[in-house]
Amino acid sequence: QAIELAPEGVERAGHLNSYADFLEFARHDCDKAEEFCKKAIEADPADGRYLESYARFLQSRRSDLDAAESFYKRSIEADPMHQTHFAGYANFLAAFRHDATAAETQYRAAEQYFRESIDADDSPRMWSVLLAQVVLAQGRTADGLKLLSQSDEPRLRPDLQIVVRFLRYAHETRPSRRAAGLSAVKELLNSDVRSR
Repeated sequence: QAIELAPEGVERAGHLNSYADFLEFARHDCDKAEEFCKKAIEADPADGRYLESYARFLQSRRSDLDAAESFYKRSIEADPMHQTHFAGYANFLAAFRHDATAAETQYRAAEQYFRESIDADDSPRMWSVLLAQVVLAQGRTADGLKLLSQSDEPRLRPDLQIVVRFLRYAHETRPSRRAAGLSAVKELLNSDVRSR
């Protein structure tokens, strides 16, 4: 019903993509899920999230690695500011193509992009969070947590605050700090804050 009520375009694409996820994971109806993945892309072809979502579907449900790789590349081209596209492609390259060198290249490309953005921006807080995600994805926990501490969380948009709090929770090793991190995430979730 939400899909029918949503206007054409960006908002509708989000509903279509969410419904595709529901069909895939809750109903296990991969044919219908794929249909709605494609509809989400048609509704907003410039949004890399839907391209990457379809790439993951193709790799995991259809085992069509060539098509999946094509959609990962398209997601990066469509939205190069969204580091998760680089990371998703890097994970794909490492796990499915068994190409650690190419995966490392993608992680490094994302890292370089965000470092340059930090240097070029008078207000680099957002870029520090995005760079931290790439660094943490590479297993460089100390460096990633240091970048998060430089993000000046109280001055971030709420959608980035929740990312910072979640990453601190997920990568903290001390139980007391993990508990505090989880409480901080719950606080924002209870205020209806979500990441983008």
